[in-house]
Amino acid sequence: MEKLYPVTTHREMIAGVGTDVVLPAQGIAAKNRHRVLINLHGGAFLWGAHSGALVESIPIASLGRIKVVSVDYRQGPEHVFPAASEDVEAVYRALLKQYPAKNIGIYGYSAGGVLTGEAVAWIISKKLPVPGAIGTFCGSLSELAGDSTYIAPVLNGDPSSAGPLNLADLPYFKGASATENSLNGSGRSLFVENNYGYQDPFGAKSGTPTTPGFARVDIKPGGTGCTKVWTNTTVSAPTVVPKLDTATGLIYTYERVPSPVATEQPYFWAAIDAKTGATAWTRYAGSGLSFNNNYAGIAVGPDRALYLGVIGGLVKLADG
Repeated sequence: MEKLYPVTTHREMIAGVGTDVVLPAQGIAAKNRHRVLINLHGGAFLWGAHSGALVESIPIASLGRIKVVSVDYRQGPEHVFPAASEDVEAVYRALLKQYPAKNIGIYGYSAGGVLTGEAVAWIISKKLPVPGAIGTFCGSLSELAGDSTYIAPVLNGDPSSAGPLNLADLPYFKGASATENSLNGSGRSLFVENNYGYQDPFGAKSGTPTTPGFARVDIKPGGTGCTKVWTNTTVSAPTVVPKLDTATGLIYTYERVPSPVATEQPYFWAAIDAKTGATAWTRYAGSGLSFNNNYAGIAVGPDRALYLGVIGGLVKLADG
């Protein structure tokens, strides 16, 4: 690879964390002398350090003529969340002594893409200045789904997978939970749902209930911090992107209610009071796989009717 992309590399401990530092052989471009990129390698939070990291860093450093620091962050099964985010924070803090935050970029592939999102959220929680740019490639804040889930094992001579691998299945995330990455915002308030445990609707675990939960977090005036206002621990919305209706003050969502028979899969419309977090009402939508929305979002019509795409078509809820 270095024949195609001339670079120099060396190992370096930064704030007690191992890194691979990659520099372009032709020298850093003048415009990039005060810039640096942090690479977070892929590898399912199990492997990928050094060799995998260099594959992701060498072309970027050579073609972009910029310094790249690839972090050898802690991984499972020996370490669990948020160990990797802590390592990225340590390296980031050290680089902040040499570069302004706006001149630091963080990027990653696959697990590194997931970690990029987690690490930036971690950096924000520590009240550090945010990086000037981030990039999540071949992975982000969603589960590890897609055609390759089923095709890749067959190409390697193994049986096809029964379903996609959930982030929570990885040893690194043992004991951790996950939340939906789609937020509703109004003023200084953010509303987030928990969809931990959602399974492929066509997989062997289809119909498995998810962990319930909604929360409201308000950002303090001046952006000096945030406060959790309420938590609703009863409504379980597997994958829907909820909608906040500012006219009614309600958060509309689509709930999957637990059932003794998994294949029944009963679904309900639900509304949560944005001010108090209390469940305002629920209405039965239907049962079975055809009523699974599988990540589709709710739309509010001009007449305040609710629309949602599901596997079997389209469902609507209206007054009367």
